[in-house]
Amino acid sequence: MLNKIFYIFIFLFLVISGCVFDDNDTTQKGEYIDSYFPLNIGLTRNYRITTFINGVEYVSPMDRIFTGTVNYENKKFYVLVSSDSDKESLYRIENDILYRYYPENSKISVPYPHEEPMLDFNKQKGESWLVVSNTFVDNDHEVVYSLQSTFMGIETMYVPAGQFQDCVRFDNYETWYYNDSSEAEENKPEFYMRYSAWYAQGVGLIKLTAEGNYFGNYLIELNDYSLSD
Repeated sequence: MLNKIFYIFIFLFLVISGCVFDDNDTTQKGEYIDSYFPLNIGLTRNYRITTFINGVEYVSPMDRIFTGTVNYENKKFYVLVSSDSDKESLYRIENDILYRYYPENSKISVPYPHEEPMLDFNKQKGESWLVVSNTFVDNDHEVVYSLQSTFMGIETMYVPAGQFQDCVRFDNYETWYYNDSSEAEENKPEFYMRYSAWYAQGVGLIKLTAEGNYFGNYLIELNDYSLSD
């Protein structure tokens, strides 16, 4: 009888604490998104960017660090600064969804201001959602832009910073379709980018691969990371 009570207690503790028995890769193991995309001020990550241009590899470093918080529309956002850009990125988490906020016109493909639900931890493996869709004008051409994301499952990854288990993978597909009525349907230009991104618990992004005919092909890998006191 005491053994039964003991096992019942252990089971209830695991369920309540969120550590549910889930050994497959179809769900995200009950982990919350703030574990895989930690919004910690002082968290610094150093990446290696490899760009492929005409068959030649170009390698450059990039640092990313959370420097503080700001408020927009009565919401608190964490500020991410990258060494390869003079623009700040703003993030917040709500209901296990990571939102990125664009307060100004730094990305012409979408209206401003707006939020994008970048990562959704409510999805099952293989499930997709539309992140953003918009129609705008570029050099007198109507352009239909869309960004779709898919949760691909859980994988073990190897990067220069080491081996990371139980990484969640999200794939994005971004398109720009130039709708020129004077051209035949098969001749209308269309650009695309495919991204695969892996996130590790307590660290965030550890690897990203990208290929397409808009920005070209490149690879981002984590070299090391640290969290200041």
